[in-house]
Amino acid sequence: MAAAYDDLTDVEMIEDPWGAIISKGKAYHGVRIPGHKKGLRIYRQFVEQVCDNWENVKRLCSSAKQFENKVKADN
Repeated sequence: MAAAYDDLTDVEMIEDPWGAIISKGKAYHGVRIPGHKKGLRIYRQFVEQVCDNWENVKRLCSSAKQFENKVKADN
């Protein structure tokens, strides 16, 4: 999510993006984050932006590229 929203060139170097960036405040890019809790409701609010910026996410995050390759290989 940090790669989709913040365009951080060093996003892969952040050990815990959820704790270090996303849940730092009460909201992250307009999405209310209740404490440090992750949940389906929160992820549903992020999914459109992540999909819209998928090419950039893959460029910044090698695990996203690996995920896509694995999904394509399994189909």
